Amino acid sequence: MIRRAIDRFATVKHAVHGAVDLGLTGLAALGADPARRRVPVQQLVAERASVRFHPLEEGGRVEVAAPSARHDPSPGRFAALCATASRGYELRPAGRLEIDDARISLPGGVVMADGAIPSETILQQRFPRSFQYAGVLRAAHGRARPIPEGVFFALPLSLGYYHWLCEILPLAIRASSWPEVAGLPIYVPAGHPPFVREHLAALGLAERCVELGPGVHRAERLHVPTLPSRAEWPSPAHVRLVRDALLGVAPDDGRGPRRVYISRADAGERRLLNEHELVGRLAEHGFTPVCLSGMAPLEQVRLFAGAEHVVAPHGAGTANMIFGPPGMAVMELVGDRHFAPCYQILASALGADHRYVRCEDRRRDLVAPVQAVVDLVAASLYPGGAPAAAR
Repeated sequence: MIRRAIDRFATVKHAVHGAVDLGLTGLAALGADPARRRVPVQQLVAERASVRFHPLEEGGRVEVAAPSARHDPSPGRFAALCATASRGYELRPAGRLEIDDARISLPGGVVMADGAIPSETILQQRFPRSFQYAGVLRAAHGRARPIPEGVFFALPLSLGYYHWLCEILPLAIRASSWPEVAGLPIYVPAGHPPFVREHLAALGLAERCVELGPGVHRAERLHVPTLPSRAEWPSPAHVRLVRDALLGVAPDDGRGPRRVYISRADAGERRLLNEHELVGRLAEHGFTPVCLSGMAPLEQVRLFAGAEHVVAPHGAGTANMIFGPPGMAVMELVGDRHFAPCYQILASALGADHRYVRCEDRRRDLVAPVQAVVDLVAASLYPGGAPAAAR
């Protein structure tokens, strides 16, 4: 509850988390480093009879296409990250982790096996972060409540829509078909966001879900799907799995706009300060402004299922691009303070056209170069040159 209250205010959020992370780094330097409990699954299986791993997906290399176009007069950190993503990345084998006498600490979603945390249940490259430190200590030393055998999804980032949709929900879909866990409860943290409930209900998984409250829980046996990669470097197969599953229950109904501008006007950060001017210029090309926070999750699926061109400031809602039609064009408006390669990677996995425009940072908000955005939009809409009515 305290974390959610802090996270409502972007400047306070980053200051608090930054200060706590700095303090924890100091503790780690003194030897109190919970990250040492993080152990690769292969090592766990070799050292502990209580841990077994059943591989179900092969690893492999993911090739990533570069953005098709950009406006970035002085390429900086985001351009460098795009270049890194364009070199591709490796996926590790993924599958079912079976743990005897497992412990779970909530709400952070830490899974512990005989005092160790399986690396493949952690999304972050840097672990633990400020909001997980206490959870690691509780998982190791806290008094635990017993729960029956079941399936658990480690959800350290499930409050984030992108991470849920592209990295965690695929695990739920995969695990729901495992014959070894048929009939077992699926454990999820209590108090998760409404979009988690709606997606699980839409896919027929809600009736198997059992909510666990904050604290430490202990199961004589626990089944945990493992992650094929770290945060923001997803498995293309997992992305397509979610796409097919949710489009199956919420397909394009033909009533939504085909050209969409996603507004972050009601967000705590990365708002576009000159949005009114940009929306007016984009309207000349048939774009409709939409604020996703007022839409139900399945409405967002339908919106993107019919959207052929999307312009959006960098934000979690753009993850809905996985539901777009083949050849969808996505233009991302980015600053040089908060960014990730995820939408370039999603576009590549889906065969979509990804472009970006570098904006001016104003504290934690953005100011877009309106003419540059319009020019790139026009180049995407009218490859042979804009008709006179659109100039």
